[in-house]
Amino acid sequence: MSLSKYFVILIMLGPSFGIARPIDFSHQVATCISADLIWAELRQVMVNSEESWLWPHEESLVEGRGLSNGSRIEVTYGTGWFSPTYGYVLEDVIEGQSLTYLADFEHPFDGGATISLEKRLDVTVIDWQGVYRNASSWQRNYFNRFARRFFDRLDEKVKIAEPELCKQGES
Repeated sequence: MSLSKYFVILIMLGPSFGIARPIDFSHQVATCISADLIWAELRQVMVNSEESWLWPHEESLVEGRGLSNGSRIEVTYGTGWFSPTYGYVLEDVIEGQSLTYLADFEHPFDGGATISLEKRLDVTVIDWQGVYRNASSWQRNYFNRFARRFFDRLDEKVKIAEPELCKQGES
């Protein structure tokens, strides 16, 4: 069993290991891809992330009923023999601008994040800000590893898409 699978198991054990503190996270991606095209991809992600070029499928898969207030999404993390699935509820959806997702009661973390799109001249900034409260040191370590891989892959996917999609935004 790989070391990362041990971390996934420990995350399930919750705050019984270490002092519970929050996990604050943020990430920004600046791109020439239009906010409209990014929002269209977020819409697709909230139905089936496997059909989206944007989502880092290697790290998690999303299925849901769409991008609207009160919609529920299910996120499956990782691959292999232990791939837990947790639910989130979408709130504060502002069409074309932002959405917030909050972990449901079965999730080992309490909290969520907001994804916003900001237009700055010819650049769209994808801004991801979140917090999970009362996380153990084990949970923080696992999450930090996951987030680093997830956001690195998100950055890669945006850069790969730019040559084709930035041209679409110009027409």
